[in-house]
Amino acid sequence: MKKLTTFFLTILFFITASSISVYAQAQKNEVLIRNATVLTAVRGTLPNTDILIQNGKIAKIGSNLKASANAIIIDATGKFVSPGIIDCHSHTMLDAINEVSYSVTSMTDVHDVLNPTDISIYRALAGGVTTANLLHGSANPIGGRNTVVRYKYGRPVEEFVFPGAPMGIKFALGENPKRIGGNPAPG
Repeated sequence: MKKLTTFFLTILFFITASSISVYAQAQKNEVLIRNATVLTAVRGTLPNTDILIQNGKIAKIGSNLKASANAIIIDATGKFVSPGIIDCHSHTMLDAINEVSYSVTSMTDVHDVLNPTDISIYRALAGGVTTANLLHGSANPIGGRNTVVRYKYGRPVEEFVFPGAPMGIKFALGENPKRIGGNPAPG
C-alpha cells in the first residue's frame, strides 16, 4: 500500500510540475490559436478566426494573423474558443469555508484562507472558469467577506486577487444556518 501511495504521489507531482511549466512558458511566449470558431458575448460567432496572445493577454483577433518565430501555435480547426466563465458563487481554493464561533462573523475574510495550489483551481480552469467570487460558507446568518479572484494555478496568492473588485458579505438564511447553529433555547 505504501508503494502504491508513493507511486500516485509521484505521478501527481509530475503532473502538477508540468502544468505549472506549461503555464509559465505560455506567459513568456506568444501564443497563436489558428482557425478556431470563436464564440463572443457581443459579436456572435466568428468562424475560422485566429487569436494572438502576448504576455498572457489577447492582443489581436482576426484572420491570418502573424506571430513571432518562437510563438506557440495551436491548431484549433474544428474547436471552439469562448470567453472565460465567471463563477459568481464559489468555495474553490478555500482552506476553510465556515467560521462557526459566532452567528455573525463579518470580521472574517476568505482572502485569509486562499490556497493557490488547490487542485480545484486546475479543474475549474480545465472547465473554462477563469474568474470566481469566493464566498464564506452558509453556516452563519451573516458570514465573512468575499474575494474575487482570477485563477492562475500554482501562482502566488497575491496574483489571484482581482484588482478593484467590490467587496461583499455572505448572508445565509434558512436551513443551513439552522442546521449548523441549532435552535435557540426556549423562553
